[in-house]
Order: sequence, then structure tokens, then C-alpha cells
Amino acid sequence: MRSKFVLLLVLGGIAWALRAPIGGMVFYAWITLFRPQDFTYLPLPNLVPVAVAVLVFSLLSGLARGKLKFCWNIGAFYLCSILFACFLSFCFSSTQAAAWEKLVQVFKILLPSILICISISSKKDLKTIIMTYAISIGIWGIQAAVHGLLRGGAVENMSIGGQMSERNGFALGVMMTWPMWYYFGLLAEKKLHKYFFFGGSFFVGLCVIVSNSRGVMLALGLLMTLNFMRKNTKRWRNLALVVFLGPALIPLIPDYAIERLQTIEVGAEQTDGSAQSRLILMKAGIDGALDHPVFGVGAGCWGLHYHNYVEAMGDGAYEPHSIWIKIAAETGFIGLGLYLFMFGRVIMTLRKIQRLSLRENNMPPYHYAGMLQLSLIGYCAAGTFSNQIFFEYMFLIIATSGAFIRLWKSGDFAAVQQENKAVRETGTAPVFCQYLNDGLRCSCRGRIA
Repeated sequence: MRSKFVLLLVLGGIAWALRAPIGGMVFYAWITLFRPQDFTYLPLPNLVPVAVAVLVFSLLSGLARGKLKFCWNIGAFYLCSILFACFLSFCFSSTQAAAWEKLVQVFKILLPSILICISISSKKDLKTIIMTYAISIGIWGIQAAVHGLLRGGAVENMSIGGQMSERNGFALGVMMTWPMWYYFGLLAEKKLHKYFFFGGSFFVGLCVIVSNSRGVMLALGLLMTLNFMRKNTKRWRNLALVVFLGPALIPLIPDYAIERLQTIEVGAEQTDGSAQSRLILMKAGIDGALDHPVFGVGAGCWGLHYHNYVEAMGDGAYEPHSIWIKIAAETGFIGLGLYLFMFGRVIMTLRKIQRLSLRENNMPPYHYAGMLQLSLIGYCAAGTFSNQIFFEYMFLIIATSGAFIRLWKSGDFAAVQQENKAVRETGTAPVFCQYLNDGLRCSCRGRIA
């Protein structure tokens, strides 16, 4: 039954994509993040190339029919910049065959994100694509959380495919999805919808804990702290609740999660084997970055160079276990600088939108900016202990953030639209009086008869 339903959704998604550009964007995001072939347990071929082809055809068709117009924005600029940094690292790499193979892979990851970034043209499209992200990852997260509750243990092996097949990658994606569920609960107008999203946010957050990933659990704690201490909330009350009620909630945290976190030795020598090996690999990555400071060893080529900096420690990956170290080692400080500027510029712009929207009491853009900002901050925090520098989901969030910033700047989220909504609901709104003879304008408030 599950397989038939998902196959029906695939066919319906293709039909929607042929009709409208947003259908192609949603279909690609759903296929890439949800991985329906893994959810159905059917021996289906990889559907991601099909989704990319459908996306490109849908957007080109929309352009030809006049239903779509590409709009450049800050997100597209930085996505193209990261691709350019990878190209430079390929040109100067001593292992060009492997660097070229990775460059092609990065291009396949970034191209759909760039196309989606410049194609989102309305608030409705923005909400639809973010909702696709939330539901695609949320279904897996809620399923894993319930599974962990029923079995009473950590969910170590995830059945989702792609970049999230590994536990830490899956937990990273789920943690980035938590703000979407929470803020959609704030945006919802109907109580039933609020209950649905707030309840979903609880299970999505719980999934991060049952994943037993240390870095992601710490990142989730940071996101919750930032969220409950943001403006427009009773911050001091929330701080008091965290300080006084936080310790009382510790017994509710599974023992395996507490034991996992206790393996982190702050300011002391690491005794846990996993943590100790990660420090050694981080140091090796830093040494590699310092030896190739400008262009790095080549995107995706660290596996061919690590043996020059660290002795063999048995089977396993020899990655630096930090996105900042890994991108510096592979693409040099040019790539690291672009990476840092991308996150810094996008996050600060989202914070500015939050601040201005709150000043105008315009809550929809305030909430959208908050969810996207927290998602990116969560990636940066958890990524400090992860290797996912070319994470498809992160680039989709950057793309969506760039589109949202452009929509906000173009006035699609203007406060006057919210006031017009108040007209329909209460009958009270601004009445604009324009004097055409002398060019003077005035605005006053009045009661609509």
C-alpha cells in the first residue's frame, strides 16, 4: 500500500511539474530529501537524476510560456561563488582526475539549488517549497523518534538514502528542519494546524536526541536557546524557566544520550576513543590547509592526501570532522572565505529582516526569517563537528533564503498587505487620500462604512 501511494505521488509530481514551475521545484526537493525509493523499500532506480531533468524542463517550459522570470539574488551569487572556488581548486589540484569528478558532483548539487533560488517568485511559492522541506525530512524524523521511544534505544542506522544515509548526516538534516516545524506552528492561524506543527516539532527535536549524535544534540540546544531568547518573547521568563526547570528535565533524557554527551571533555584531554581520533584528524586537516593555503588540495580530494599528515588508525574515514577545516583543506582559504561570507551575509540579512519586521509588527516575514536563520545557524554549529561541506539540504536552505530576501526587498512582505488583511477581518484600516492637483499625499485612519 505504501509503495503504491508513493508511486502515485511520483507520477502526480511529474504531472504538476509539467504544468507549473513550482511543481518542478517541489518535485526535485521532495525526491532529493525524502528519497521515496528508500521509503517504499522498492528496488527502484535512483530518481534524483529524473528529478533534476524534470526541474530543468519545467523551468525552461515556464520561461517559454511567460510563467516564470529568473531573478538574481544574494543566494544565487554565493552559490555560484562556491562553485567557482571548487573550479579553482580543480585547476590547481595535483590530483586533477579526482578533483574533476568531485567538481562534476558539486555542479550537480549546486545547479538545482541555483535554479530554485532564482525561480521562486511569490510568497506562496516560498511557503510551498519550505513546507516541502519540512515534511520530507519531518516524516523520517518523526518515524525515527517514535521508533526510538518504542524500542527505548538510540536509532543508529537510518534507512534514508543519499547524503543522509549516515547517522550524523541524517541528524544534521533533522536538526535543520526543527525550526521550520516550530515556526510554521507560529504562522498557522487554525488551532488544529498549530497543534500539528508544534507536535511535529517535538518529535523532530526528539529524533535529534535518539540519533545519539553529539554535535547535533549540542546544536539543537543552541537553537532552542536562541529561539526562546529572541525578541518578541518574554525572554527573562524563558531564561528563568531554562535555569530552574532545565535540571528537572534531565531525568527525562535517555541515559544513552547523557552518556554520549559525557564523553566530551571540555578543556581536558579526550579519553573517548572517537573524540580523541577526531582531534587528531582535525589537526591533520589544519596542517593540510596550511600547506595548501590558497586553492587547497582539490574539492573532494582530501582522501588522497591525508596519509601525508596522519598515521593509519585502522579502518574508517580520515576526514577532518569539521566543515571549516575540511573546506579550507580542499578549496583553500579562498573557499573558506567564501563559505564564511555566505553564511555571515545571509544570516545577518535575515536578522535585519527580523528586526525591521518586528518594528512594523509584520509577523510573517519575522517568522520566515527566524526559521531560515536558525536552520543555517544550526548547520554551522553542528557542522563544526561534521564533514558535510557540500550538503544538498544546506544549499537548498541558502537558495530559499536568497529568494526570501529578494521577495522581502521587492515588497512582497510589505506591512501594508497585512493591514489590508486586517480590513477584511475587522473593517479598520488606513484610508489613503491623494491630492492630484498639488501632488500632496496624506494618510489617515477611518472606519469603513
